Amino acid sequence: MYETIRVLKRQQELLNDALPQASTERCDLQDTIAHLRGFIADLNATVNGLTDSLAAQRSVTDDLRASLTEEKATVLALRRALEEQQSNLTPAPPLLTPAQPRNHQLPLSAAALPLTRDVHRSSGRATSPPRRDPRERAHLARNDRGARD
Repeated sequence: MYETIRVLKRQQELLNDALPQASTERCDLQDTIAHLRGFIADLNATVNGLTDSLAAQRSVTDDLRASLTEEKATVLALRRALEEQQSNLTPAPPLLTPAQPRNHQLPLSAAALPLTRDVHRSSGRATSPPRRDPRERAHLARNDRGARD
């Protein structure tokens, strides 16, 4: 019996020694639990904010999708109208075909004259245009008088 009492006292001493440590650990656990609860509350607030943001983005995406659908319909309608207008147009005759005579044609000798002065290759100076034959000048003068009368 004496031995049992001694064992019980020893266990009581060990429990008394462990009690402050257990109390400290309990306080630490309570602090950790409170910290985790705050962290979970912050996470819930973040998730709720992200959910609201996602809903707003979905709304904007839906609006853009509807607008794009309307724009596509407008483009298709404009394309159809343009195709209809183009099908109703008759092709214009060519302005000048090779078979038609040209009223503004220059005489061959006048057309062969250069429009700008030639540059003499060795000296780099401008050369005067070639002189016309006196018969050609007389022919051109008669044509000019006939055009003025």
